[in-house]
Amino acid sequence: MNFKLYLKLIDQYIESVTYAHFQKNIGWVKRHIERLCTEFPFLEEGELVKHTIGGTTRVSKVRRFFISTNYAGSFVGIDTGYGNIWYYEAQKPTQKEIEEFDGHCLVVGE
Repeated sequence: MNFKLYLKLIDQYIESVTYAHFQKNIGWVKRHIERLCTEFPFLEEGELVKHTIGGTTRVSKVRRFFISTNYAGSFVGIDTGYGNIWYYEAQKPTQKEIEEFDGHCLVVGE
């Protein structure tokens, strides 16, 4: 498990909500953060991810992680700069895709 990222995301969540909101939602949040930090070790801010948004598959950098547990719906996601995705929708790019990446975005397919 990536404990450094785990602690960072827990702290990020603690700082973003009230104590009562934290107590109500921490079980759900911890389960997702534990999964993110265990099953997706390639996920880090600044690292490359492969993702599909609106039918277009791209390779881009992880800009930031965000956690939302508001009444409109809960979400543990990644901001890619080209849209937001659930962390579990991210894939590790192939070596060829990494080599072709231009520093901003690589369109893999539509």
